[in-house]
Amino acid sequence: MWKPHQGKVLAAIQAHCDDIPIFAGGTVLKLLDEGYSGVLITMSNDSMAGTGSSIGAIVLKNEQDTKEAARRLGITEIYFLNYPNHNMDSCRS
Repeated sequence: MWKPHQGKVLAAIQAHCDDIPIFAGGTVLKLLDEGYSGVLITMSNDSMAGTGSSIGAIVLKNEQDTKEAARRLGITEIYFLNYPNHNMDSCRS
């Protein structure tokens, strides 16, 4: 199959762990199929999304889910910036 984007890198950046899979999963799959390699960057720690016995447990579960979603999409690199969930306004420069 012809890979018009062979050698290019796609940076998929999401505020929360489910943004790319829900809103752009099909586009990411298409671009990876056309030759891009993928990097997934998650901005927040997602401490307010999900259930768990502690904030740490919630963050860990969301990271595990994000890694699995990235694996299924074919993304090879994942970065978690871990900014506080819903408090990123104070992180502006």
